[in-house]
Amino acid sequence: MGRYLNPAEIYASELVRLRYGHPLWCPEPTEDDGEIKIGDVGYISGGTFHRLFNAACEEGNAINNKGVPEGFIPLEMPHVYTQPELVEAGEALCSQSTRQNKLYAKGEVPLGPLSAGAGCSFTWSGKRGAVALLGDGGEQQRVVRSAAFPKYIYDHHLSWHKLAGKRNLDLRVEDIVLVSGCVKTSSWALAAYNDRTAGNGFSISLSANGLFTFSPGYTTEKEHHAGVQHREGPKGRPLGPKDQCVFVQYYKCLPKGFGRTRIRRPENLKESDMREHVPDQCFCAPFDSVRRWFRNHFGNCCCCCGDEEPEVEEKPAQPQMSEPEDPVVSVLQYIAQKYPTTVAVAGHSDLYSLLHGVNWPESVSAYLAEKQPKILLDASGAHLLVQDTEDIQDIANVREPPSPRSVRAQESPSPWKAHAPTLGRPMKARGLKV
Repeated sequence: MGRYLNPAEIYASELVRLRYGHPLWCPEPTEDDGEIKIGDVGYISGGTFHRLFNAACEEGNAINNKGVPEGFIPLEMPHVYTQPELVEAGEALCSQSTRQNKLYAKGEVPLGPLSAGAGCSFTWSGKRGAVALLGDGGEQQRVVRSAAFPKYIYDHHLSWHKLAGKRNLDLRVEDIVLVSGCVKTSSWALAAYNDRTAGNGFSISLSANGLFTFSPGYTTEKEHHAGVQHREGPKGRPLGPKDQCVFVQYYKCLPKGFGRTRIRRPENLKESDMREHVPDQCFCAPFDSVRRWFRNHFGNCCCCCGDEEPEVEEKPAQPQMSEPEDPVVSVLQYIAQKYPTTVAVAGHSDLYSLLHGVNWPESVSAYLAEKQPKILLDASGAHLLVQDTEDIQDIANVREPPSPRSVRAQESPSPWKAHAPTLGRPMKARGLKV
């Protein structure tokens, strides 16, 4: 049985299908960090984005008053594209199972965006769903498929993790994101519901000053009213600047080795275990039991296999839980399974490009496992996932990465240029002629 899903998780898992980015249950700027900006490095917890630092600003900038990572080098920002009216004012953004029933004022066009003095009601048929209403519409700013962002996170992700540790934050490397886009508004109303409230409804109205009013619906089949979780904001403020971030796009990464069947204990991880350019410990690491038998009979299978075997632990079986997944993590895990010695980097732009023209699947992980999209490398070494070769006609200088077993160990002065896995030396057993 799956664990209980909080409103932020339900809301994010349902509205990420709209392809605007990761939906934030708490769009308002935090008191400590302020407004979310492109170039922010941070993490999402409970539907709120928390900034560690901003990679696009200098160390002395006020936005980085908490400090920056050791050896900090600012990110060279590519061109940022702006779309002022990505979402119309009063437009309802609904999950697939949610139906909007608009109550419009005199002279208003039915089924159009919600205007001042009007309202709308919602009903749903699925186990869970979500709704977002943006008072004066949504403005998008984003970086479009720039190689600078994946390269930057590839080169510096380890220092970010160290910075989080110094601030006593219990974060994994894959929890830290680099913001590449935002959708912002000035006022909003959000709602999320789960299967325990199926069959209910609610209504939302928009006042003349741009503030939302939420009214829960009642059901005739149950004794209690709809248990819909909702938020409206900003509290007590009329229409103002568009500083409320309702969707955020980002890049994140998985350290190398996360696609294997066996992994090192986290407390024994070294810096070299997180870096691409350091040769893998052993080309036969996925076959530890076979390697152990081979070593007992013939000696070490490669130069990296010493007499002392590093501590490893089996990955626990993942329970089958009906919980939302971060689709970007699904892409990262797919890359890691194919190339376990690679620091996998991906973002929402990769995800949406892969699913372009395709109905959003129930499970992105299952979709990737079924379709098996190709993993290609562009000129800078960035991973590109494509459905078929026709999808890459407009992308220059792409190639297939070499097979992990066909690449010899080698050191590279630039890890990004040698993004393909680097593996151990060929097997040469003691006492055997090869």
